[in-house]
Amino acid sequence: MEPALIKAVKKGEKDVAMTMVSSRYMSYELLCTTDGNDRNVLHHAVDAQIPDLVRRLIFVDSDQGRLRAQKDNKNKLPI
Repeated sequence: MEPALIKAVKKGEKDVAMTMVSSRYMSYELLCTTDGNDRNVLHHAVDAQIPDLVRRLIFVDSDQGRLRAQKDNKNKLPI
């Protein structure tokens, strides 16, 4: 099952995705959830060309770096 945040990004729902990422209820573990192709929300935000969301995700990921380091099933990093 695809995570709701990834679904919002893929549908181009930038405002919904930004609200979800900024929510105090969105845990870092949930942000790092991947889809069936091992792609996380940062992979999808880059593909969807949503720079505000990409910047926000990089900021949130600045301490641990798991979003930026997650390779998909084709061994590609999000950025």
